[in-house]
Amino acid sequence: MKLFNKYFRTFLSVLMITAVCAACGPAKIEPIKEIKENETAFLVPLEGAAKDAEGNLIQHKFMSVDYLNQAKVAAKRVVIPVRKRVVGKWPKLLGQFKWIPTMKVITVVRTPETREWTQEIETGTKKRDEALAAESSDSIAFRAGSTITAMIMEEDSAKFLYYFSGKPLTIIVDENVRGVVQSVLGEEFGSRTLDMCRSEKSVIFEIAFNAAKKHFKPLGVTIMNLGHVEGLKYDDDDIQTAINDNFKEEMNIIKKRNEKLAQVEINLKEESIATSKKNQALEFAKAAEAQIKQVHLEIAKIEAQAKLNMSVNWNGQLPEKILPSGSNLLLGLD
Repeated sequence: MKLFNKYFRTFLSVLMITAVCAACGPAKIEPIKEIKENETAFLVPLEGAAKDAEGNLIQHKFMSVDYLNQAKVAAKRVVIPVRKRVVGKWPKLLGQFKWIPTMKVITVVRTPETREWTQEIETGTKKRDEALAAESSDSIAFRAGSTITAMIMEEDSAKFLYYFSGKPLTIIVDENVRGVVQSVLGEEFGSRTLDMCRSEKSVIFEIAFNAAKKHFKPLGVTIMNLGHVEGLKYDDDDIQTAINDNFKEEMNIIKKRNEKLAQVEINLKEESIATSKKNQALEFAKAAEAQIKQVHLEIAKIEAQAKLNMSVNWNGQLPEKILPSGSNLLLGLD
């Protein structure tokens, strides 16, 4: 009996020590969530009535856009509240418990995302062929490369979270946005011949850009740009070869035409130069002729003046000595 009492007292002591230790439980530590500059945070309850960051009861439907806008957190550091939860096989006897969060922080990353869907694996965002498939109205299949940039505006973050349930923007662009763009491009290219597809490619991508922007803005995604890259890549290599050969022939024709036009221009320039020189020669001849006439006129004036002077000064007598024709001016010289 004494031995039993001894063991019983020992058991009670151990049980009391265990109960005291268990009753103390883990320390109450409220987790802290840091919010980055490019993130928008929402604090939502995990249990009980929905409340906002100030603890006020939210009357709107749970997880609606209005609810999420009220659950938006402006602070950059959020303290997550916790409550005690009793655990263990004999919780009342041993007082076992743990601390569990009563709210959850959900973040939306607003950083813009750019994706390149190209056929060449070296140029695309992902190392595989991601070009968008299409087919012309004359059944010529081809693929078109594209680049797109999307982002989430701060005021649209609640819409994005509501409609896409926390998925990252990269996945939304690669799946949802790509699907809409692919659909619009398929419809627009499919209503045009191959020649029209080639010449109106920019117009078609502009239509796809406007359609995607209009479709996703109400869902919280802003499409900033959408354009084409690489050109059209045809599924049939022979078509591409034929197009290349035709292009080379057109370039040769254009080259020959340009060479002919250049020769015509050279000829016209040379003719213009020759005409100019001829006109200059004619002008020079006219000037020389006029100068000769002027000289003759001056000579005539001088002769007339000399005759006039002689007639004025002559006294009517003949000269006393007149040298015979052929005589020397100096007399007595042979």
